[in-house]
Amino acid sequence: MEYFTTTAAASRRTGGCVIVGLYTGNDLSTAAADVDAASGGLLSKLSRQGDLSGKTGSCTVLPAVSGVRAQRVAVVGLGPRKAFGITAYRKAIEAAVRAIKDTKGRDACNYIATEEIDGADAYLKARYAAESAGNVLYRFSEMKSGRKPKASHLTRLGCAVESRSDTRKANLGAEHGDAFVAGMNLCRDLGNLPGNVATPSYLARTAQKMAKRHKQLETKVLGEAEMKRLKMGSLLSVTNGTEEPAKMIIMTYRGAGRQAPAVLVGKGVTFDSGGISIKPGPAMDEMKFDMCGAASVIGTMETIATLQPRINLTVVVPACENLPSGRATKPGDIVNVGDVLMTFDDGAEAEPTEDLAQLTHLFILPPLKAARV
Repeated sequence: MEYFTTTAAASRRTGGCVIVGLYTGNDLSTAAADVDAASGGLLSKLSRQGDLSGKTGSCTVLPAVSGVRAQRVAVVGLGPRKAFGITAYRKAIEAAVRAIKDTKGRDACNYIATEEIDGADAYLKARYAAESAGNVLYRFSEMKSGRKPKASHLTRLGCAVESRSDTRKANLGAEHGDAFVAGMNLCRDLGNLPGNVATPSYLARTAQKMAKRHKQLETKVLGEAEMKRLKMGSLLSVTNGTEEPAKMIIMTYRGAGRQAPAVLVGKGVTFDSGGISIKPGPAMDEMKFDMCGAASVIGTMETIATLQPRINLTVVVPACENLPSGRATKPGDIVNVGDVLMTFDDGAEAEPTEDLAQLTHLFILPPLKAARV
């Protein structure tokens, strides 16, 4: 998605579509009032007739409005004026993009951003608009065979600003919002992939490819042999029953010199059948989502590496499958995690949390305490 700003009045803006707002009680937003005046009172008339709604999240797209240069006018419901805030704003942008994306318009300009919102300046309005648009436009079609669904024609989103002094803030907000969308989309893609594709090895390759794209990002992947030497018995006990090898993924972003890093740990069980204590059959396919913690922190790292803030961040993903076989960990088994012995008598598989204590020498982390059994 490309982003731009404008100070032009809504009725004077050329392009595919302008987005204006309507509050409940036939109360036109500033930009809607401008369009109404240019069109000889069309919006007021349609609102009184009930053809336009001020209900939050409603949207009507009007083509070829007389007196307006844009090809279409999207009139979005904003709810009561007194209650209009960030939540209603985001819902309005989502409703507008949802209505516009199936038209042939290639660009749209958001004039709802000129409305007063407590606590939101031009930066936040542009950022939230970019995030909301990205949320609506996301599609997962990687696993579809044959012809892929057509992408939306909408490729450019504008943000109206009150003055040129707000242009820099709005551009920065859109840039940051787009980075958040990239992270969210990566997270969603990883979560939506089936378990036979998004394996621990797949997560590791994804992290390694990210490091090649971002100069300040490093990725280290530990295999099972290295984990055995580090006595990561807890994690390895989870993956005993599967042919797919476990991976310990460590991603490090350095943007603040020697400053202590923030650390995010994401559970990466790419499919969790329950092991020997197999889970019930219904909704078993949803056990592929047991790696969404990993997807979330990897997506977060994508956003951080794109924005390049002055922080240090470490992401740790213990990735494995949990399946039954003759080698699977049994209830009551004891596993060795260094100087700590752990036993599991409730039928649950061992969780890899304790193994993180073995990683403290690989990157700067405060020691993690492991409870003795």
